[in-house]
Amino acid sequence: MDKKLIIEKTHNQKYKLNPKNKIYKKDLYRFGILSIHQDIAPHKKDITTQLIFNSKNIQTKALIFAKQKGIISGLNEITWIINEYSSIFHTKISLQTFIKDGEKVEKQNKILLLEGPINHLLILERTILNILQRMSGISTKTTEIIAKVNKINPEILITTTRKTPYGLLDKKAAQVGGAGTHRLNLSDAVLIKDTHLDFFDRNISEVLNKILKSTNFGKFVEIEVQNEEEARVAAQTFNENKYTGTVLLDNFSSEKINNCVNQLKKQNLFEKIILEASGGITEDNIEEYAKNEIDIISLGSLTHSAQALDLAMTIEKK
Repeated sequence: MDKKLIIEKTHNQKYKLNPKNKIYKKDLYRFGILSIHQDIAPHKKDITTQLIFNSKNIQTKALIFAKQKGIISGLNEITWIINEYSSIFHTKISLQTFIKDGEKVEKQNKILLLEGPINHLLILERTILNILQRMSGISTKTTEIIAKVNKINPEILITTTRKTPYGLLDKKAAQVGGAGTHRLNLSDAVLIKDTHLDFFDRNISEVLNKILKSTNFGKFVEIEVQNEEEARVAAQTFNENKYTGTVLLDNFSSEKINNCVNQLKKQNLFEKIILEASGGITEDNIEEYAKNEIDIISLGSLTHSAQALDLAMTIEKK
């Protein structure tokens, strides 16, 4: 069993994070096109721009640039949104990129140049900046955290959770920063949580056996545990079913993880499972957690509280 290959296949599904994937395309439409529709509802227009420019079809350029250094993400998504917008609103907007997703920018660096009717460029402004700033902020934070972990243990995969206000766009942003995807949605894999186990009085072997005897559990099976004994039972049950499952050590301290690893080694179960740590792990303490022999660290903070990268748009004066 090559755990690294299993983890890459199950927890790093980056190949799905593009418009060719129907589910990803729906999120692009939701956070891109629908956001624009909501921005101009109910009259399908920007009344400020219309009144100032008297509805004239003035052609101009708009430049998006960085106001702070960071990692850029979301350019592929913006390209798709602009092309879709142009088709829906029967207009023509061209774009030129000065950088690629995943590359670094410094303050004042040019990122993207748009050219088209000024009324359409100003309608697009906030939606484009919202997505670029959010995705770039997530990519920047993810890159910084992974750099910390890699100094200690480069074999650990950092992943997101499903705490993603912008759906799969948040997952993509973290992936651009170097993170794994974990499960992409509820139908993607089995993740047995406290809310499932509590109904069965936390009978871990019963719930796991119920799942593993099925043939329809998606990409992988994972279970949250609260203590060393639950981790042992989960690992033992996976082993009995000859399945390399993931045991998620939920809200374990670093010391508690180390003790758990040692116990699993003594019982010859450590090499037969994938170990993930999550809960209570932050940018400030992640280096301590990285000292443990775990395979995955998942952080909700990568996406639910990442600070947007400061970007701005200017319109060319005529």
